[in-house]
Amino acid sequence: MAQQHSLRQIYGGIQNNLGELYRHLGRFREALAAYQIALDVAHEQQVTTSLVLSVANMGLAWLALGHLEDAELCFREVLEMSQATPWDYVDNLVEVNNGLAEIARARGDFPTAWQYARTSEALARGGKLHFCLAKP
Repeated sequence: MAQQHSLRQIYGGIQNNLGELYRHLGRFREALAAYQIALDVAHEQQVTTSLVLSVANMGLAWLALGHLEDAELCFREVLEMSQATPWDYVDNLVEVNNGLAEIARARGDFPTAWQYARTSEALARGGKLHFCLAKP
């Protein structure tokens, strides 16, 4: 049974990677479909890191399609899911804060856009180290 569990998790990871390939090729709808499969597997297997990754990637695909509300929902879900242990998700948080900055900018909310951009930059520059030092 443990081997089947591992194979299922691998399948979810493959779907997420396929989604990334599609997203980078500009095939955003196909990316969303692959991310959804990865998300379903992550829920089924209760793998929080995969959940955060898949939801963040879905947000990036929605953003690329210009669906700001859907992207924002995904990004805010990532912030909520990663709140307890943010040091585990620094790379995702950089992308999520960048995405939220883009959404705020598109809405003309430049102070909020700047705030998210600064948070993203701080995380990218050394946030991982700061989070690791604070990790209990």
